[in-house]
Amino acid sequence: MDSLPVTNRERLTEVSRLLSEAEAKSTTQTSKINQSPNEEAAQIDTQATLASLRSEQQMLEQESLSRDLRRDLLEARRDLAQSDLDLARESISELESRTQSLMSARISEAEQLLGDQDLEKISHNTLVSQLLSETKELALKNQDILSEIGRGETALRGAESELDRVRRDYENIRTQIEIGGLEDSFAQIILELRSDLPEASEFKARNAERRKKISEARLDAFHLSRELDDASTTSDELEKIIASLRVSGIKDEVLERAKSSLTTMLNTRNRLKKDAADGSRKLARQLSEVELVENETLSMADDVRDYLGEKLIWVASSPPMNLASFQDFGSAFAFTFGPKAMRQYREALSNLSFSLWLLFVCVMVALLLPRRRLRHFLAQSALKTRHISSDGIGNTMGALSASVLLSLPLPFALLFLGWAFAADSGGSNAVFAMSKGLMAAILLLFALRLSAFLCRPKGVAEAHFRWSRSLLDACQRSANSLILVYLPPLVLLTAWFNSDNPSLFQGPGRIVFISSMLATSFVLWRLLRLGGGMMTHFESKPSWWFRLRHIWVPLVILIPISLAVLAAIGHFLTAVALAYQVQNTNLIILIGIVTYGLLTRWVMLKERRIALTALREQREAKSLTSAESEERLLETPATRSATNIGGEEEEEDDEDQLDLETVGRQTRRLIGSVVTVTVLLACWILWVEVFPVLKYLDKGFVFGGVSIADLISLALIGIVASVVFQNLPGLLEMAFLQRLELDSGIRNAITTICQYLVIAVAA
Repeated sequence: MDSLPVTNRERLTEVSRLLSEAEAKSTTQTSKINQSPNEEAAQIDTQATLASLRSEQQMLEQESLSRDLRRDLLEARRDLAQSDLDLARESISELESRTQSLMSARISEAEQLLGDQDLEKISHNTLVSQLLSETKELALKNQDILSEIGRGETALRGAESELDRVRRDYENIRTQIEIGGLEDSFAQIILELRSDLPEASEFKARNAERRKKISEARLDAFHLSRELDDASTTSDELEKIIASLRVSGIKDEVLERAKSSLTTMLNTRNRLKKDAADGSRKLARQLSEVELVENETLSMADDVRDYLGEKLIWVASSPPMNLASFQDFGSAFAFTFGPKAMRQYREALSNLSFSLWLLFVCVMVALLLPRRRLRHFLAQSALKTRHISSDGIGNTMGALSASVLLSLPLPFALLFLGWAFAADSGGSNAVFAMSKGLMAAILLLFALRLSAFLCRPKGVAEAHFRWSRSLLDACQRSANSLILVYLPPLVLLTAWFNSDNPSLFQGPGRIVFISSMLATSFVLWRLLRLGGGMMTHFESKPSWWFRLRHIWVPLVILIPISLAVLAAIGHFLTAVALAYQVQNTNLIILIGIVTYGLLTRWVMLKERRIALTALREQREAKSLTSAESEERLLETPATRSATNIGGEEEEEDDEDQLDLETVGRQTRRLIGSVVTVTVLLACWILWVEVFPVLKYLDKGFVFGGVSIADLISLALIGIVASVVFQNLPGLLEMAFLQRLELDSGIRNAITTICQYLVIAVAA
């Protein structure tokens, strides 16, 4: 809905231009006296176009006017609701002020009673002394509650003011961008505004203290309410005190004078206790409102930050690189690794409880101690793959699980440190920034470590997936290299981006990013270089994509270099966003590769077991044939003819035997196609947020109500249905048909029905 006014204005401008052109064309056509039939038809067509454009222009103007009226009506309703809310708050504030005045009066009354001479004469009594001390404590408690309520009211007003400021800035920015676009100069202002948005770290310390106060206030209100419910009546307590005073020898005339003071004191004590319970409830409710408003402010700030990030991704976020970019290097590293930062890191870690440290040590010990056994398990698992009887998909899953456990210690350590820094409510900005940096590197570190362990000698990729050693050596070297050249810059860049000094990210952060991209490009060159690297594995069995390696290999190597150039010329935020998307794309591709390896591993195991079963049957058939040949010498001619008929039946049974090569090829082709389409779809969903043009494919209609996105979806469905239709027989044979004792006719019928079902679902 927000984009409709802009779309209407753009269309209205386009219609006005087309209308002017059509009017000029109509004037030219009308000026001709003698017109041919074709010219008269063209003039009629122009007149029809003019009528259509005028009608559309009027419709757009009416829509714009009605939309403006609706917007004004909504704003008026919002202002009215806001005014009603303000009136309600004023009435509530007035009632609360009256309540506070009443509480203050009761506190003053209690202070006067504490100075009563009649009470001082009998204050040595235990019950009277207890009553006096309890009343005094309640008076002080109510004073503290009133002070906390006053501070809470101030905090609530400040939080509401901050929320209004963020909401107002958001609306102003959206209006400015819709009206004038996003020029580079305006983008610099928005970047500064983005850095001023509230962060969660700013509220963390206050929120922790506030939650503690809310819990204490609720608990006090609960206990005071229980005491009021369980307390005796005022007359019963008064009689109990009078009886105690008589026992202690106090005269009746003194008791008679003190009775009224004691009654007033008991009533005041009870009222103060009720006021304390009500005040604690009000304080808890007020502090909860403050937290709610601050959470709404943070949510609004996140929305503004996401909106600005989407708008700023394709504009220059900083000036081109110059010598000034190198000036803040010292302050940047001092912010992250200086003595002050190290002291703050130590303080943040020391604030953790002993139980958390004990849990961390136990988990690390559980991950580090069995590493030798896990490596031995991987070696034994590789040996099992050589024997069909001991091999299975469970063996592969166990080896994959062992590889995951071997990859976990370092990512878990980073996760614990990042969580510890983030949980430090009183931490500095350096601690908060470092927590963000460590958290950003965890997933990628785990993926690279897992890739390295999968590619190790006799690992899952070599022993189970049957991938060549030359390919795996190149991939393992690249994964280990990326851990060194990509992850440390990622931590630094994320930490400086979340610092309170934007110049650290724009200056030293840009240099670190460019250096990392150039180093990543070198790693990719070593991996994909022609005549070496992983390409040596595919030279023996070239495919269509290998034949196009002279095109796509340079493009892949140039991606990090292009991002470095973008950062150098000023589009630093764009380069960082694209690098983040490329990183996520690589993670999706890694998941697809591992999934494809597991599925093809399952197919290979099925093929081996089917081949083993067929070999055993052939051996049994040969032994049976040799026995029958010995018996045939003793048979009569009629028995021999019957034996020949049985041989013909065996030849017919041979026709039902599986073509394992064809079935395996079809199954692998189907698995590869499904995994490829799934990866492409995931990449599409990932990149659609970066390239806005992908969002509007669903709005660009080719003909009728069919959009470009519909055509793309139709093409993908057709490709997937075609691949599934052609290769489904192999998957069905591999999955369950080979287990059933069915003749070829029934198998073909089942396969054909399933193929028709695929066509029906696709249609």
